[in-house]
Amino acid sequence: MPGLIRISFLLGSFVLVAASARQGSAQYLDKLDRGMVIPRVVSLSDSRHTYALYLPSSYSPDRKWPVLFAFDPGARGNVPVERYQEAAEQYGYIVLGSNNSRNGPVQVEFEAMRALYTDARRRFPIDENRLYSTGFSGAARVACQMGLKLKGLAGAIIVGGGFPQGEKPSAEMGFALYGIAGEADLNFNEMLRLHRDFTELHIPNHLEILPGGHQWPSSEVLREAVEWMELQAMRSRKRPRDPTWIAAMLAARLARAKSLEEKGELAAAFRRLEEISKDFRDFADLNEVEAEMARLKAKPELAKAVKEAEKRENRMEERDEEQSGRVMDVIHAIFAAGGMTYSEGRVEQGALPSSAPPGGGPGRDELPVSRGAQGGEPKDAMAVEKLVAGLSIPSLKSTIEKKPGTDEALLAERQRTRIFISTFESARMLIEMKKYAQAVMCLEITAKAAPPENAFVDVQLARAQALNKRKSEALKSLASAAAKGFDKPEMIEKDEAFEPLRGSPEFSTVLEKIRAQAASTR
Repeated sequence: MPGLIRISFLLGSFVLVAASARQGSAQYLDKLDRGMVIPRVVSLSDSRHTYALYLPSSYSPDRKWPVLFAFDPGARGNVPVERYQEAAEQYGYIVLGSNNSRNGPVQVEFEAMRALYTDARRRFPIDENRLYSTGFSGAARVACQMGLKLKGLAGAIIVGGGFPQGEKPSAEMGFALYGIAGEADLNFNEMLRLHRDFTELHIPNHLEILPGGHQWPSSEVLREAVEWMELQAMRSRKRPRDPTWIAAMLAARLARAKSLEEKGELAAAFRRLEEISKDFRDFADLNEVEAEMARLKAKPELAKAVKEAEKRENRMEERDEEQSGRVMDVIHAIFAAGGMTYSEGRVEQGALPSSAPPGGGPGRDELPVSRGAQGGEPKDAMAVEKLVAGLSIPSLKSTIEKKPGTDEALLAERQRTRIFISTFESARMLIEMKKYAQAVMCLEITAKAAPPENAFVDVQLARAQALNKRKSEALKSLASAAAKGFDKPEMIEKDEAFEPLRGSPEFSTVLEKIRAQAASTR
């Protein structure tokens, strides 16, 4: 309950800020350049918080501007701001990207939301009817949370992640949703289910499926997301309708649907036409769209293609759920090996029930939720090793390499990424709890699932091993990171976790190599 009280207090503060923050003034704009990304602006309301900022080159305090609040799972505010720069310049958005919000404690996330919103209102004349949020992975959940808690948010653009755990779409929600997911994204099925839920509730939404995996998409893809939000703003009369622009958007979307048919993707083409019909209803002349839909419906191949697409979708979803369950079995076993129970956002001593995924509480919900895990309560490393072997990580990597473009490879990449992120996030949580032996177990799995060139995981494994007083193993992991080209010596020099290794000749040798690599890249 204390956690719930803390969150309620924070939410209350957030609502108070929304009600009381004053609109922007020119006095705060002296050093804020227009037309370029400013990587670090200190919050006026909370100096602990900073954010990246983009002001369109046409910015003037003489009018009100739409605002996009951006969140990244690694607190890299410049990353989403840079990705949205093109769209923000073209359509006149102010973009603020938090440098504090990251996968982690919910308190920091709410403080970051509050800092961004307060600053936007104090610094700039903003359009209160056109406030948007965006985020990737765990930060997508922050973007959705902002929509749930800040009444009046017009829309959220989310990439590779959905709602915070425990929250579900409802008809009372007032924001539109644009989802983006790579075919190999570990959260693909979650995004698909969220799209279905919004559609059933008749809430404006769109799901854009792309090639690729779990990552921020290109500026072009994000521009299309902003354009969809522009269309929704015109529909709801939050901005004037522009018939010329609407006609151009319709023509471009129709051309993309026709190109899918030319590639032989009839089901995908027809789905695009259905989306166009929904998005442009009451906006434009849809005679050509309706004619194209009628023409495709007359093709005998369409019904077969749609049926096969639905069967494939269901098959992939079932396989993915099964794979997710296996990962959660491993995570459950590791927590149980430390004598811990994770339940309702708390970790306690005792056996771990199969229904409680670690990391599933507020701020830690990037871990997948198992719908089919058998769980169990193994308490020793051998039991964990057996479950890890069942993940077949070498086989996953082999499938990805040898069968590119197949459904098997897509499922394998989703599972590899799921293993990587789930074990890494669990290790971070375990280190905070000083359960170093279990953190090492998680990171050893992370290292197996990581791409071969990933040196950062080796450093994190070395850190956990050093904390667990496994000095020789920690030195080996650091040497592995150095061999892979790791070039950030400050991460090791300033980290107290590596204190037990200092003074060791092997440590000095590795650190010198990392320093030399850093110098060569400057």
